[in-house]
Amino acid sequence: MPFSSIQQVNSFTLPTATRTRPLLINPDTRVVVGTIALEGKPEFPALDSKTGLLYQNLADTSMVAAVDVEKKSVVGKWPLAPCDGPSGMAIDSENRRLFAVCARSATLVVFDLEKS
Repeated sequence: MPFSSIQQVNSFTLPTATRTRPLLINPDTRVVVGTIALEGKPEFPALDSKTGLLYQNLADTSMVAAVDVEKKSVVGKWPLAPCDGPSGMAIDSENRRLFAVCARSATLVVFDLEKS
């Protein structure tokens, strides 16, 4: 199933998801098609329209994970230091930048997706 036809639902939105395994739902059928094991509490994903990778910040570990939604697996993980307590994320696919903001440290971290 292509990434464009899968929707991620984070653990805080459905009681059946666990703290570190967000659900993947087909939005057409509203059927759970899988989960992704993460090493932290997921919040605020950002989808890279150029690669189909889903970038997921992990609030309790201050990390960002790159997820291959089709394979339902994590393909990369990076620390957000000095960012502490990620609270939002955005992506600029065209310019290959990922932006993560952190509430506890009032910090913005910018990733170059070509070098990550």
